[in-house]
Amino acid sequence: MIHIRCLQVLILAILAVLPHMSAANAAGRLFTLTWDGVAQSLAEIDVATGEATIIGGPYNDGFVGLTADPVAGTLIAYGLGTGRLMEFDPDTHVETQIGTLPALHVAGVNNMAYDPARRAILVENIGSIVTFDRDTQEVLAISPTEVDGVHIDIGLHSLAFDSTSHTLYAWNHLGLLAFDPATGIGTSIVDRVPGIGSGLAFDATSGLLYTIDGTDNMLVSIDPVTGAINQVSPLDLPQTSGMAFLPIPEPSAAVPLAIAVVAALPFYLRQLHRNSTPGADASGLAG
Repeated sequence: MIHIRCLQVLILAILAVLPHMSAANAAGRLFTLTWDGVAQSLAEIDVATGEATIIGGPYNDGFVGLTADPVAGTLIAYGLGTGRLMEFDPDTHVETQIGTLPALHVAGVNNMAYDPARRAILVENIGSIVTFDRDTQEVLAISPTEVDGVHIDIGLHSLAFDSTSHTLYAWNHLGLLAFDPATGIGTSIVDRVPGIGSGLAFDATSGLLYTIDGTDNMLVSIDPVTGAINQVSPLDLPQTSGMAFLPIPEPSAAVPLAIAVVAALPFYLRQLHRNSTPGADASGLAG
């Protein structure tokens, strides 16, 4: 009976950590908002295949500025129709209002990015980068944008933030741009972005940016260091708006435990078999 109990415990331990083991081998998670002509929904995109799965909605807020909080593992978007700043859990589908944006600045809000270190939301507001505290909605900074020494007041199409280098990526008719969000000073790093892009998301693990080429509805990756543009896969979505990328969390300490459990399982099975064999001695070894 003791060995049977041990076996049960081992099996339960393996089942408990299998989700963590599979998650450790998975790629990050890419999201976008999509509109089918009737309602807006939240979709998750398989980066390898372009296959999209609707995981939230329908929404009537007119959400824009989809971004991600990699620490909390949640998504954030702003409702143009309601003025609500909303947070979405992509796994539980729970939606929570976390505030509103100051009325002075909402007219130009179309794109957002998130700085997890400061818990700050970076908003593109025609001609400026506005930084909000996500908890108080207090304006922390307003930085007029300039590229290569020239002020630009033409709206940026998308935003994505690299929290390691503290770089805010965006693009417009000038191409792909990299900004210091504290100063608003930017440089052009890729002269051409394919098609009419929809959204921009940064994968910190690969160092790649993702966007959607609206010309042929193609998922595209961009290397901001080399400027290389790669068509990843076609999308099976109608009109899209905004993108956000969530990294897969690092595997917990349960994963090494699971490996040890799996390695020990044959030994326990042999012991169980030997104890069930007539003539086995008290040590569990057959005589």
